[in-house]
Amino acid sequence: MSLVMTSPPAAEPVTVADIKAHLRIDDSDEDILLASLLLTSRMHIETALSLALITQSWTLRLDRWPRGRSLELPLAPLRAVDEVRVKDASGAANVVSAESYLVDLAARPARLVWNNVVPPAPQVPAGGIEIDLSAGFGADGESVPAPLKHAILNHGVGTAIRMLQQSVGVTVDGEIGPETLGAIGARNVVDLIEVYADIRRARYRALPHFWRFGRGWLKRVDATLALGKSWAATDGIIRGLMEPAQNAKGETTMSDTSTTVTTDDSAKWWAQSKTLWGTVITAAATVLPLLAPTIGVSLPADVIQTFGDQAITAAQAVTGLIGTALAIYGRFTASSVLSIRKS
Repeated sequence: MSLVMTSPPAAEPVTVADIKAHLRIDDSDEDILLASLLLTSRMHIETALSLALITQSWTLRLDRWPRGRSLELPLAPLRAVDEVRVKDASGAANVVSAESYLVDLAARPARLVWNNVVPPAPQVPAGGIEIDLSAGFGADGESVPAPLKHAILNHGVGTAIRMLQQSVGVTVDGEIGPETLGAIGARNVVDLIEVYADIRRARYRALPHFWRFGRGWLKRVDATLALGKSWAATDGIIRGLMEPAQNAKGETTMSDTSTTVTTDDSAKWWAQSKTLWGTVITAAATVLPLLAPTIGVSLPADVIQTFGDQAITAAQAVTGLIGTALAIYGRFTASSVLSIRKS
């Protein structure tokens, strides 16, 4: 079974203005980054709860029909089954008459129930059944329940910040301020990354599905830890990144610059920026899975069957959260401006 998004939501449940108010951010310098963090947070909540917050369209692909008269549909709240198709021996998808089945929207989860008929059998070995679904609370954020919007603010971006605060031993309140910045600047970067990885491992072990997916989750933590250490070694940042006076104010040395591109020999090459790489990782984890089906790229059915669609989706969400944490950490520990590398 695989679930592929065919039409993404037209809006986010929470706006950039909402998160700026939540984090007490007054300027617009980080609006693009915040927008990517919101996308990651929303997808994390949707994955964890099997929900579609804003109206969106998906195609459910099956190899064969399950036994019995009904099929449970994996998205909630389901709005409609738009079309059911079954492939013949030539691979052509034939539309199944809507009179052949009923859609039980009141059930949890929603079900497709056959109306006293035998469901047509697909004539191809894999992916022979396609069901187009529409799900979501509504077309905009006003339709999304308030507790879910609070979860996006506090579980996604807030979780990354709180874990970082826990790593440096300051008050865990989900807000970046002078205390947090000062503690970050005073820490050895490699040590800080190792502590953060330990907190991440403990978080995974506390999840109810750790027995099933935990080995893969921990491998990703180890891989991310190794990559973070290599970046720290490349940057040569094995000490605090901010001067004591700046730590007290919660500022970085970037405040004296007026541009983000320079050819100064003391500046940092753009490819060494943790903020940039964190944003790229976040975008890759969240945007590529949505765009890949539109250009004809999708995971083989045997891979999905082996690892499970939910595990693959969870891996995308975890990668996005790691990218988010790296981008936040890089943003608040930057000590030099970016430059274009000289040849």
